[in-house]
Amino acid sequence: MSEQESSAQALSGASSQDLGSERADVTAAKSERLKGAINTPMPQAVIFDLDGTLVDTARDFVRIVVEMCAEAKIEPPSDTQIRHQVSSGAAAMVRLFAGEISRPVAQSGTERSGHVVSDSNLNQSASDADLETRVQALREEFVHRYAEQICVDSMVYPGADELIKALKTRGVKLGIVTNKPKLLTQKLSAALKLDQHFASILSPEDVSQSKPDPEALFLAAKQLGALPERCWYIGDHERDIEAGRRAGMTTVIARYGYIDADAEQDLRAQWQADHQVHSLSELSQLLGLPPADLKPD
Repeated sequence: MSEQESSAQALSGASSQDLGSERADVTAAKSERLKGAINTPMPQAVIFDLDGTLVDTARDFVRIVVEMCAEAKIEPPSDTQIRHQVSSGAAAMVRLFAGEISRPVAQSGTERSGHVVSDSNLNQSASDADLETRVQALREEFVHRYAEQICVDSMVYPGADELIKALKTRGVKLGIVTNKPKLLTQKLSAALKLDQHFASILSPEDVSQSKPDPEALFLAAKQLGALPERCWYIGDHERDIEAGRRAGMTTVIARYGYIDADAEQDLRAQWQADHQVHSLSELSQLLGLPPADLKPD
C-alpha cells in the first residue's frame, strides 16, 4: 500500500465522513444561492437600495437612539431591535422607545360621572391618543441629530469598493434608489463619495410615489440609459423586491442587511425574488465577475 493510500485510509473514519458531508452541504447550499449566475448576461445597470444594502448605517442610528434614551433616563432598545427597524425609517426606530418616555406614573383616582377612574388609566388613554404626535416630535429630533452627524460610524459593506470598480470597468452603470429623505441621502452619499460613482441617486422627493411603487426604478433606468429588464435591483426589504419586480428588473435580496435573523431562511419564494445573497462578494459571483477583479488595490 502506498503512502498516499495509507494516509487516505487513516482519514476515512467517521469524523472524516462527517466533515466531507458538512463540506458537501455547504457547497450545495452555496451553489443553490448562486443558481442562475452561469450564462447570465452582464446587466446594463445595477441599482442598489442604500441603508442595509450598500451602506451599513445602523451604527450611527444605534448611537443616536442610545443618546436620546440616556437623556430621557430610560433603557434603550437593543442594537438588534434598532437594526431591524432601520429599513422602516426614523419613525419606526423612535417608536421603539417613545412609549417608555411617555409612560404615566400617577396612581391616584379621579371621579367622573359618579365613577372613580384611575388617573393612570386616564393618563394612559391620553398617552395612546397623542403617541403619534410624540413619535413625530421624536422623529424630528432624531433626524436633526442624524443630519448633524450622519457618517460617524457608517461605512459601505465589505466588498463594495471592489464591486463598484469592477462594474464600472465593464461599463455597467450604477444607481441608488432609496426611501431615505433626499437631504440625508445627499449628505451620506457625499460623505462616502458614492456620488462620484453613481450616476443616478434617487430619493422619495424625486418621484410622486416611493417604493414599493416602481416609479423611481423606472426613472433611474432612464437616467442611466438602461432598459429596465436589463437592470438588477438589490435591496434588503420586501418593498425593494416588490418595486424591482414591478419594474421588470432582476431582483436580489441582500440577506446581509437588516433582515431579521429569525426570518425564513430562503425569502425568495415569499418575496418572489430572483436571487438572494449573503454578502457583496456573493453578489459579485452571481454577476459572474472574475475573483481577480475583486481584489482590493
